[in-house]
Amino acid sequence: MAIWIAVVFGLLAYYMDFGRLYAYGLLFAISEVLWGLFGNPIGPIAHTVSGIVILLIGLVLLTRFLRKYPLPGGDRGNDGQ
Repeated sequence: MAIWIAVVFGLLAYYMDFGRLYAYGLLFAISEVLWGLFGNPIGPIAHTVSGIVILLIGLVLLTRFLRKYPLPGGDRGNDGQ
């Protein structure tokens, strides 16, 4: 299963020209290997850690994007006045 995960993510990353997707695929493939080797106590923890790492990367990228491209108009609220 881990090989399929790595292959699918690798192909998607290649065809989409999205380098970070290689790392995501490798991260989930490693967590799948850990689940297969150690079973139930470690497997869900490994997948959870993988998901948290990917979520944190996404939040950092979102924060950088919002700092680079702030909303126009400053702090006017929802009424536009």
